Amino acid sequence: MINQRHHFIVLFFGLTITCAALWYALRDVDINKVLNIFTEVNWVWGGVLICLYALHFWLKATRWALLLSQKEKIKPQQVLAPLMLGFFANNILPARLGEFVRMYLASRTLELKKMQVLTTIILERIFDILTIVFLLAITLVLESHIDETLILAGYIMGGIGCFILIIMICYAHYTNLFLKYLLMLIPSPWHESILYHMNVIADGLHTIKSLNMIFYLAINSLIQWLLMAATIYISLHAVGIDVPVSASIFVLAAVVFAITLPAAPGFFGIIQLAFVLALAPFSITETLAFSASIFFHLITYLSVMLSGFYFMQRFGYDFKIFKQATEE
Repeated sequence: MINQRHHFIVLFFGLTITCAALWYALRDVDINKVLNIFTEVNWVWGGVLICLYALHFWLKATRWALLLSQKEKIKPQQVLAPLMLGFFANNILPARLGEFVRMYLASRTLELKKMQVLTTIILERIFDILTIVFLLAITLVLESHIDETLILAGYIMGGIGCFILIIMICYAHYTNLFLKYLLMLIPSPWHESILYHMNVIADGLHTIKSLNMIFYLAINSLIQWLLMAATIYISLHAVGIDVPVSASIFVLAAVVFAITLPAAPGFFGIIQLAFVLALAPFSITETLAFSASIFFHLITYLSVMLSGFYFMQRFGYDFKIFKQATEE
């Protein structure tokens, strides 16, 4: 009963945010013009977008496989199914519960501890945030008329990401020292459990002990998000929006920050609002911005859904696996 009530509250809160964002994004949108725009769209750009999006996920799988590899090297194709099913679950479950689905499936298929897998997912998110903030900083150099509130939000998230990454690097190098002082603050009956879990976390951080590995992870993350910026630029171009490349980077940052909100499954509404707000400084009308967001969201959403159904069929999963993952 408690779990059902909790899920209902999360879903209700997410739907509220989604509806509010969609209402705000649609306030000044001319739906008839949106429909006219889509009758003139060259859908060849959709095919290009899918190719770039697929490459983005392959790089993501490559990075995750590297983070998960310890004594035995893990290949990208071994983590591609858990990765895509996690994103698939994000499209049908609220509050980004797909991350726990991804953790559950990877730990089961690769025979790794769940805490170790979760640590690598958190590490991924940190690299993603730092990369987005880096790209946003470049955009700020190129464009001086960006909303200061969004700039501040980016710097805050970047600062938090840098702080956590530094802590993780220090913990990976000086695990015993961290544990020594940590155990002094915790009652002795919990020491055995704490030691076990903290050592599992240390295993998940082994890759960032090497500066060369950190550099490789950073480059991988940078290429990933440049590809995503390219998909947004294509979406803008497809509906007739002529803006500098820096605008697509700024829209990307807005979308990434927006999807961290606990919205309803599929991120509907908040992605549309992110496009509308991010393109406003570039004098793009709400109708055009909304059209671009639909082009981008429709293709990326369907790509993930089709990939998810494919991997579910290939490995014989059903929707019960998502319930098991979120409950555990």
